[in-house]
Amino acid sequence: MTASTPLPTAPPHAVRLEVGPVGEKTLGVRWSPGLDGGRPITGYRIDYKDITAPWEQALTTQGLSPSLTQVTLIDMRPNKAYTIRMFAVNSEGLSEPSNVVTVSTKESVPDGPPLDVKVEALTPRSLRVTWKPPRMELRNGVLRGYVISYREYISATRLGKWLHQTVSSTADPGSKVLNYLRPATQYSVLIDAMTAAGRGPAFIAPLCSTLAEVLATSTQGPTTAATTFEKRTATSEQNPTTLEQITIPFGEISTTSSPVTPGPPVLELLGVHDKQVSLRWTAGFNWGSPVSSYDLEYKEDKATWDSTQRIGGISPNQSEATLIEMRPSTYHIRVFARSSAGSSPPSNVLTFIIAEKGPQTDTPTTVLPFTTTAAVLGEGVEGSPVAAVAVPVLLVVLFVAALLVAWGIRRSKSMKGSLAIRAFPGNRSRLSNSEPLSEL
Repeated sequence: MTASTPLPTAPPHAVRLEVGPVGEKTLGVRWSPGLDGGRPITGYRIDYKDITAPWEQALTTQGLSPSLTQVTLIDMRPNKAYTIRMFAVNSEGLSEPSNVVTVSTKESVPDGPPLDVKVEALTPRSLRVTWKPPRMELRNGVLRGYVISYREYISATRLGKWLHQTVSSTADPGSKVLNYLRPATQYSVLIDAMTAAGRGPAFIAPLCSTLAEVLATSTQGPTTAATTFEKRTATSEQNPTTLEQITIPFGEISTTSSPVTPGPPVLELLGVHDKQVSLRWTAGFNWGSPVSSYDLEYKEDKATWDSTQRIGGISPNQSEATLIEMRPSTYHIRVFARSSAGSSPPSNVLTFIIAEKGPQTDTPTTVLPFTTTAAVLGEGVEGSPVAAVAVPVLLVVLFVAALLVAWGIRRSKSMKGSLAIRAFPGNRSRLSNSEPLSEL
């Protein structure tokens, strides 16, 4: 009787590697094992590296259980390309390397703020902000722009409301002028960078004041009159504020006071529900010329601002509005403030979507002001005594109507800036439950 010859053994065959789920800081891989070479597979090894680095600089994950067929690599850098390979292990050694896969993590918000931020007063009504992009390794994606936030700083307990401006330019260095500010007033300024994933941490600039304009006259004659500004520059250095006196001789600058249009309002989206959208706006600085009305403009996505729907003459006491019965579409909306000096620049533009929900009707419901009540008696079913009940019903309706009118008057006196605007399918808009507005 002869003994059987043992089968030869060898390292495992190479595995087949595939890419799994990918996140901002995670990479998933899965694999299909090859033949075990006559000895059980005891584990797996994964090598991964920056796509530009040699394999000698690869990081290694060892000791993976032989029962696994997929893992997730963590603590990866966002928006970074990696190459990955894999080995199977048995008692005879390592397999040949698997196929190499290349995969990139997703973009994330920046981990660092903009650099070298400076805020400088230009005029009594404007500040200029300059900056450089965040460090390259902290951007975590392609920079899409910046958001500058600013507000009045009167004291530690008296602060204005934050206003925001988006800068889509990614020029290096970046620059933005903030207009329609209050003269001789300190402002807090923050700036952050953004990628497609969102906004990163903000750089908080030192406080900076707009210029104070003072008309100085002299007994030596009008030719010595001058306009003096105090120019303050805020930087991120140890000594953040410098003061410089700038004197402009009389005749080089106009000292005539002329009306100034209001600053642009700030528009906020409160919500979108079914076929209606709710908005709120905050008035800009009015430069001593009170706002007399507001105008709303909105358009569908493919239309131009030259062919918009406009609702004009909104009361200056209004600060909220709801557009109702909107057709399903993507819309852009903005608001203007008006005063005796003219119209403000447009507010920021909001974009919202009215989704398609079942069959729509193009017939608008008639809207009656809330101070008007109408009672309508229709025809009864054949044989029903409509005439017998019409008079008592009419009396009840009139009594209820009187109560509603009284309530409406009281409510109109206490309303503070909220109205509904019915958007008709045609080229006009009307108001519901509000004081009458002029239509444009």
